[in-house]
Amino acid sequence: MANLIMAGIVFEGIGTILLAMLVLMVHHRLKKEHRIDKKVIQQIAREEILGVVSIACIAVGFALQLMAF
Repeated sequence: MANLIMAGIVFEGIGTILLAMLVLMVHHRLKKEHRIDKKVIQQIAREEILGVVSIACIAVGFALQLMAF
């Protein structure tokens, strides 16, 4: 039971950190470029996958914590 809680906390933490990094990377790129061009659009498209993985980690972590109770 404690293992599920710990695994849930770890997955949720990883997902949250990845999602925060994703947002910061996009904002950094926009600040650096001062416009949205093809390179920025391509980076946003690649980072969309990371966003989905992050949300999945948060969801798995939440589910594991629920199963522990």
